[in-house]
Amino acid sequence: MSLSINDIKFNNEQLKKSKKSGINNSKEIVKYYSDNYLNNRTLTAKLSVAKRFFMENGYDKRFVVHLYPDKNITKQVIKDNQNVLEKTRFIQIKKSYVDNIINNYPNEKNSYLKLSIYLLLSSGRRLSEILSSEYSADPEKRNFVIVDKLLKKRDDSKNFSIRIIGNRNIFLEAMKTFKDLTSEFKPMTIQQGIQKYIRHNYSSVGLKTSHFFRVLYANYLVKYENPDNILYNIYLKEALNHNNYLTSINYSSINVVDG
Repeated sequence: MSLSINDIKFNNEQLKKSKKSGINNSKEIVKYYSDNYLNNRTLTAKLSVAKRFFMENGYDKRFVVHLYPDKNITKQVIKDNQNVLEKTRFIQIKKSYVDNIINNYPNEKNSYLKLSIYLLLSSGRRLSEILSSEYSADPEKRNFVIVDKLLKKRDDSKNFSIRIIGNRNIFLEAMKTFKDLTSEFKPMTIQQGIQKYIRHNYSSVGLKTSHFFRVLYANYLVKYENPDNILYNIYLKEALNHNNYLTSINYSSINVVDG
């Protein structure tokens, strides 16, 4: 979701005099959004985008921190999200299904399509990040790799350490093979081919797009690679590099079961 032309016009007109505006201007922004976006989910989403807009354009954090809707609205949105998830949490994937991909797909050295499935699932990265980022072994953490850039990041760090399902050396080798196989194709052509391959071969089990493999990765990790029993939202915030805990709610539509 992006800011509309009217939003940006309002933002610039209201705040062009100072980049260190305080709580009063924050309240004006919230009132503007509340008046123009009556749907609670849209309102909270728009304010979230607004925060990012102001932060990226140098506004003081003391101003940005006050850009939030009424607490009752936030509570209602969270409750609505939970109700929706209860209705949609129907995709069940057996652990053996995941293990088969992790253990066997790296051997498909002539198929960039199957390798892409393995890379998506074992790393939990977005498809665009598989195509554009560089990966290397994390010298400080076993079975973690360093990725040089992410599509969405919560800070200014240049490198990110991510957990790999399975063996990281196999992951890095598969990544190199995948890059070699796709080096002569345009990124858009590769993305379209992979998404089509997923729709045709994995929709029957509920994995309809590349994003579902990210969701599967998250739920596999939190169940089988979480010896300290860290709370779901807290664990996923770190594993997926989310900005906040609430984002992880959207990742509970897949349940990994034994078998």
